[in-house]
Amino acid sequence: MRIKSFDNTRIFYTKSGKGKAILFIHGIGCNSTIWKPFLDYFRKSNKVIAVDLRNFGKSSNGSVSYDAFVDDIIAVIDKEKIRPAIIGHCVGAGIAAEISRKRKVDKIVMINPFVAGAVRYKLVLSFFSGFLLNLIGLFAPRKKRFQDYSRHRNRHSGLWPFIDLRGCRVKDYAKAVKEAAFRKVDINVPALTIVSGKDLLVDNSAFRRMARKHRIIEIKDADHLAIIKNPGKVLKIVEDYIG
Repeated sequence: MRIKSFDNTRIFYTKSGKGKAILFIHGIGCNSTIWKPFLDYFRKSNKVIAVDLRNFGKSSNGSVSYDAFVDDIIAVIDKEKIRPAIIGHCVGAGIAAEISRKRKVDKIVMINPFVAGAVRYKLVLSFFSGFLLNLIGLFAPRKKRFQDYSRHRNRHSGLWPFIDLRGCRVKDYAKAVKEAAFRKVDINVPALTIVSGKDLLVDNSAFRRMARKHRIIEIKDADHLAIIKNPGKVLKIVEDYIG
C-alpha cells in the first residue's frame, strides 16, 4: 500500500492480519523486509503494519530528516485509524518515541536504539560520514534496487553497509545517520528496550543513563542486527511485553 505524506512523498507500507495493531519501523539503510520473522509470527493474531521510511525500500524519494520520518509514520497511523504498539529498530526506535508524543500509542519497544547521546560517535561518524562511506558508494548501483533483507540473515554484519547501499543513495544514507546521531530525541517515555551486548554502534551504558523510564533487557550474544540475526530471542521478549 502507498500513501502520500505531508510533502507528497509516497510512503510504502504492508498490512496484514487482524486484531490489535502493531507497527514496525526499520533502521537506517534497510527496509521493512527486515521484519519478516516478526510479521509472519504476529499476523496470526494481530494487524501488522511495516513501513518503508522515505528514500528507502519501496517508498519514493523526498527530503531526508528526522521530522519527516516521524510525520510519514503519523500519516500511516492516521490513515489506518489505529492506536498501535510500535516496535522500532535503530533509528526507528527514536522515531517511535517521538511519535508517542504526538499520537496515542499502545506500547513502545525500542531495539538497539541509535539515538543521540547513546551513539558511539567516533566509530559511527568516521565510518559513515567520511571517506569510507563514499568508497563503498562507488560499488553501489546508481539506481537503487529493492533488497529483501530476509535473505541476508547469514551475511556477516560487516557486509551490511554494502547491502544497504544497493537499495538507497549514499547521500540519503549519510544524511539519515547524521540526523539520528545528532538530533536530540526525548526517549524518556515508558517503553521496553532491547539492547545487544555486542552492539558496536550503540553505547548501552549511556543509553541506560538516559532511559530511566525504560525496562531494559540485554541479549548478550547479539550485535546491532539482533532482529535479523537473533529473531527468536527478540520475538519472545517482544511478545511477553506487548501481550
